[in-house]
Amino acid sequence: MNRAVWKRAFLFSLLLGLLPFLILTLFCNPSYDDYCHAAKTLELGFIDTQKSFYNTWNGRYFSMALLSLSPVTGGSFTGYKIFALVIILLTFISIFLFLSVILLPGAAPVDRLIAASLVTALFSNQMPDITEGYYWMPATVCYQLANVLTLFFFVLVVKSQEKSRSARAVLLSFAFFPVVAITGSSEPSMIFLLLLLTSITVKAFAIRSSKRHLWLAFLTVAAVCAFVVVAAPGNAVRGSHFPERHRFFFSVGHALIEAARYSVKWVTNPAFVLSTILYVPVADSFSDRSVLLKRHFYIHPLTALLLLLVIIFLGFFAPLWSMGLVGPERTMNQVYFIFLLGWFINISVCVGYFKEKQGLVISRLPVYVYLICVPLIPLALFCSNNTRAAIKDLASGRAYHYDQAVRERRKLFELCAREGISNCPVTKNEDLPETTSNPYFEIVFRCDEQYWKMRATAAAPKN
Repeated sequence: MNRAVWKRAFLFSLLLGLLPFLILTLFCNPSYDDYCHAAKTLELGFIDTQKSFYNTWNGRYFSMALLSLSPVTGGSFTGYKIFALVIILLTFISIFLFLSVILLPGAAPVDRLIAASLVTALFSNQMPDITEGYYWMPATVCYQLANVLTLFFFVLVVKSQEKSRSARAVLLSFAFFPVVAITGSSEPSMIFLLLLLTSITVKAFAIRSSKRHLWLAFLTVAAVCAFVVVAAPGNAVRGSHFPERHRFFFSVGHALIEAARYSVKWVTNPAFVLSTILYVPVADSFSDRSVLLKRHFYIHPLTALLLLLVIIFLGFFAPLWSMGLVGPERTMNQVYFIFLLGWFINISVCVGYFKEKQGLVISRLPVYVYLICVPLIPLALFCSNNTRAAIKDLASGRAYHYDQAVRERRKLFELCAREGISNCPVTKNEDLPETTSNPYFEIVFRCDEQYWKMRATAAAPKN
């Protein structure tokens, strides 16, 4: 078997599986919260809008600012589609850089591309809510962009150690921006980052690492930013909408149940299982070079596993505690992203530990394993979950027709606003694509009406 040929074929099939998600960005559209944020910004201006959000809704200073700067605020619906495309590309790029720097240093370009394509394909295939994962800006800037920035942060910190003193200082100064942005994106993002930074800082001081004060600085900045988020008066206002919140034992019990339910679903995905099998010998090959596994920052397998389990639990506990109900699936997207990368990190940690402590020797997988896994992984992705839904939405024309219907509705709203027509007739779409929309987008049009009235008023010619 020609290894170079099967690697290229495998990479091509994985990239082909990502193509439907990229094409679907042509057919995504703003809805509900997009128009709410834009209308508010057009009415109050950028600065006053941020003050209003902070005092009346939440302390997410970074994501709220980005939503005020949404393409919708400027009236660019093409820009909205471009933003979705950029989010998917950034997801792939951040995963590629993270794997290249942290787990697979020195790997051949084709191997790094295969790894990044596979992880991105698994994430896209199994994220609980694909619409809010990629195609709805109010969710992507709070959660998926925070995921991307988290990976960029660790890449910056690691790469800085390879540079000269002046270049290192520049990269590390840049690394503080993701810390500030992630903390101000959403409460789950803030909690995950604080937990990771706390764990790394404690470990760094325990082994007297030369970078311990650097990690302490990152943790301090994150803690200050977290205080800004938590201290927002708007949190209490928003919390008043959830009278069943702050039930500790209820939240713990349901978080454990939901975490177990989702985890079983994720780990039993055939493509996930086959990918795990293929990764074990890869982890063995790079365990001596991986930044994560170098002796000066050695991680015990139980510590790594416990940290992952705690993060997953907190991902389910946080919305249950703050709202009194299971969080929306957009928050589960973030948990799955961390779970997915954490799973492969844990494999690397285990392989490195047993290789160093027990003299573990992992033989190369037999050829027949590759002959089975290489075609079955893409096939399992194409035939399941979000990948199947994406292909179906494109092949059936459902995504295209829904996009056309939304465009026509926007024209109608704009016409009604300019003509001063009240009770503008709205035709609700019944045949919704699974990937770029959901039924909620077809229920509430209050924000659309506010937005188009303001846009029409702003665009009206002066006498």
